[in-house]
Amino acid sequence: MQRGIRQGIESQILMTSAESVLRNLCLRIEPNEKIGIIGRTGAGKLSLFQALFRFTDRSLITGHILIDDVDISRITLKLLRTHISIIPQQAVLFSGSLQSNLDPFNHYSDGQCWKAFEDVQLKKFVSDHSERLLLPIAESGIKLNAGQRQLVPVARAILKQSKILLIDEATANVDPATDTFI
Repeated sequence: MQRGIRQGIESQILMTSAESVLRNLCLRIEPNEKIGIIGRTGAGKLSLFQALFRFTDRSLITGHILIDDVDISRITLKLLRTHISIIPQQAVLFSGSLQSNLDPFNHYSDGQCWKAFEDVQLKKFVSDHSERLLLPIAESGIKLNAGQRQLVPVARAILKQSKILLIDEATANVDPATDTFI
């Protein structure tokens, strides 16, 4: 999976917990293919995301999830999660600086962070503050409006160059301009 990840996903999942909504799911996503999974609340979209991230207890799953023909149970969590990003309905932000929210492990240069903010149209907002990349952010995203809060995980995914991007109603709580952009 480390070399030239193609991001092809093939999964055959059977969730065996009593409350599971995913049963007998067979899904194949080809490299560079974009799909939408649509369903009412409780239909299993989040369960699928959790299975991809290996948040689901393996004993509850019968079957396999393969990425590039490799069973994800054979991949380290660190490697797996390095290649997957999620843009949730409610942006997850941490107390700290804007830069630490974008790059919590300091893997990227300031220039790369600025480029990610530019790509999501936040560069002007960040540069207009005297603290710039060190702009303090609370967990609630104080100092950011709803659209700006939602763009931070998008910038994070761009910065990571994630091979697999999961989007969970990312535009549900944003203004029309941000919705169009995302």
